[in-house]
Amino acid sequence: MKYSPLRILIIEDEPSERSVIKHVLQDEGCEAFEAGSGEEGLRIANTVKPDMILCDIRMPGMDGFETLKAFQRTPELASIPFIFITAATDKSFQRKAMDLGGDDFLPKPYTREELLQAIEGRIARVKTLAEPARKQISQMQGHLEETKTLSAITQTINTGYLLEDILDRIFKTFRNIIPYERIDFALIEQSGNALKPRWRKSDTEILPAPAEETVPIGLGDLREILSSNKPRIMSDGEHSLSVRPSSELKNLLQQTTAGSILACRISANEKIIGILFFSHSEQNKYKILHSEILMQVAEQLAVTIEKARLYQELIELNTLKNRFLGMAVHDLRNPLSAIKGFSEILLTDKTILADIELKEMVTLILLSSTTSISLINDLLDINAIESGKLILKQRHIPVNELITPLERTERMMANRKGIILNFEIEAKAAEKTIYCDPVRLKQILENLISNAVKFSYAGSEIRVSLSKQGDHFLFTVRDQGQGIPAEDLPKLFSEFSRASVRPTQGEISTGLGLAIVKKLVLAHNGKVWAESSVGQGSSFHFTIPA
Repeated sequence: MKYSPLRILIIEDEPSERSVIKHVLQDEGCEAFEAGSGEEGLRIANTVKPDMILCDIRMPGMDGFETLKAFQRTPELASIPFIFITAATDKSFQRKAMDLGGDDFLPKPYTREELLQAIEGRIARVKTLAEPARKQISQMQGHLEETKTLSAITQTINTGYLLEDILDRIFKTFRNIIPYERIDFALIEQSGNALKPRWRKSDTEILPAPAEETVPIGLGDLREILSSNKPRIMSDGEHSLSVRPSSELKNLLQQTTAGSILACRISANEKIIGILFFSHSEQNKYKILHSEILMQVAEQLAVTIEKARLYQELIELNTLKNRFLGMAVHDLRNPLSAIKGFSEILLTDKTILADIELKEMVTLILLSSTTSISLINDLLDINAIESGKLILKQRHIPVNELITPLERTERMMANRKGIILNFEIEAKAAEKTIYCDPVRLKQILENLISNAVKFSYAGSEIRVSLSKQGDHFLFTVRDQGQGIPAEDLPKLFSEFSRASVRPTQGEISTGLGLAIVKKLVLAHNGKVWAESSVGQGSSFHFTIPA
């Protein structure tokens, strides 16, 4: 028998003995190393890391027992099999060798066959002891790889937000651990008595869209799946959908081709959400192994699916809210416009103007209707932007054509409050055209200027500037008003947010103006921001690409 991979260290003080053993080992294909003492054996072992050691007991200096102890004190060498060789016939030597942890005892004189038998016996014992450890390590490595795979899958799935997106990711990633040709997902109704098909996907057949009708949960397959916290395997002819045409499971999945089904209920926070079905056309495709893997990820899967389901419900509710808001404010605008129009007519009547109390009442009606219409217009704008119905009508317009009419109307508004409004248009910008929606760009500027007027004192100045900065136009509205505290700046452009400062003459603010400004600027692919210090006024800037 050849031992080509084996490296054996011979520790023997007699050179002739070492030479004989070395030649025997080399004839058998071993790689042999020699040491004349225990100290030399330690040095060589630290270098070559032998697979086995043959060591004489009686040696000058460090004897065989002391040599074994020295090896045992060295962590890298302690586990190397150690066979003692000695001419001593005293049985106490053999007992001591074994008590110290020696692996075998070979008395001199010995034959070539006895030497090889001792080595073979030790190799066989090492293999016997190592095999369970090898299997255990292999199993641990398998579990580690499986855990890594499952972790990567759940991490991929968790990055989705919408239910369809997450289920699509499940369909793509679960192939590495579970065989399937199709996946279905059904949500349980609030009553808990029915399931509604929600999503399905297959790479082997064209599937109909999930039906609108729900499937009642009877006492059959669906009830069993929902009642168990373990996945259920249906793989034999008895459970095949093709031989159970009245099965509620068939009604839910709307197909008859599945030979094997792996079904798992999905529960989050002790609440059953629905059932996930894996199916394959072959029978007996699923094993206990697949069920165990699915159990490992079911809890994480449930949390992710529930998050996506709630997120989708929130989107649907928000869409419904926007639709209702649009209808409500649109229906309110017409009667309020009529009230505003009649109020303006009444204020031209000499009889009403002569009656101070009546005039004041009509003026209040006009003010209230004007404010309400302004709020409704803002709400309609926000609703149009959020629902994606805002369409910019962009065209090239000369800067002067945009600014001149705006300057005239806004200056009149500022003058009524005793505020000076100045426009500063850079010469090279004044010669250019802007590609924009003129109505919406004018709305942005009107909002920013009216805000500056509301929060400024009489006698102060507001400056509106426009300059060409590289590949964009920069607009700035700078006032000398109260200024905005630093903690209020981050929320300025949010809906219905108001800073802690108040208009200087009690003007009404809807809290939507700056939110609309931001959305309209972003729609133009621009940027908007504010700078302010309390007591030193505020500056609002926005850019429009040139």
